[in-house]
Amino acid sequence: MRVGAARAMAGALAGTVLGGPVFAVLGAIAGGAAEPLLRARSARMRDRRVTEQLPDMMRALTAAIRSGRSIPQALEAARDEAVPPLRPALDIAVARLSVGATLDEAFDAFGSLAATPDAALVVETLKIGRAAGGNLPLILDVAVESLVERDRLARDRAATSAQAKMSALVVGLMPLAFFAIVGSGARDQLRVLVGDPIGWALLASGVVLEAGGALWMRALLRPR
Repeated sequence: MRVGAARAMAGALAGTVLGGPVFAVLGAIAGGAAEPLLRARSARMRDRRVTEQLPDMMRALTAAIRSGRSIPQALEAARDEAVPPLRPALDIAVARLSVGATLDEAFDAFGSLAATPDAALVVETLKIGRAAGGNLPLILDVAVESLVERDRLARDRAATSAQAKMSALVVGLMPLAFFAIVGSGARDQLRVLVGDPIGWALLASGVVLEAGGALWMRALLRPR
């Protein structure tokens, strides 16, 4: 909450310097809105790191099981080798087993805390492999290959769409750049834009078009 308030104050100060009281209000709104956006970005980065760590976790499980350890012991071995953000999910799974929970309950606890689609796939693989009673290490090897391939495809998709995302970002930021450049030298014109009904209509139209363009680009770049 304090961080959001600080961002809002910084935005208000920048708006005051660029265009006076009206832009101070707009800057405060923009600064306050930045906080949830940054949180969402942090959550995406965390999920990405979890996804990247899953193949190593599966390899550690496979190696431990092949060496003759039980599944609970293999989970402990994988936990000891793991690092955040994946380690807390393994910690909770091992903790559940230590108080008498079943393996399925421990797997579910791991999946709930890891909270990514690939982690859910790992949980289902572990449950099916254990229930099938076959060669679990072989099943885990196949799962690791699948995870690595999914990650490779995701990276290729991100690289392919990077230029389109950058172009969309540049185009979307151009109106803000315009206000920043001319704000101190064309205050009278900007006051017409934010102080007259026709100016409000133009601003509202611009916001609608910006939002529509952002949603359109997001739809075009979404994996199918």
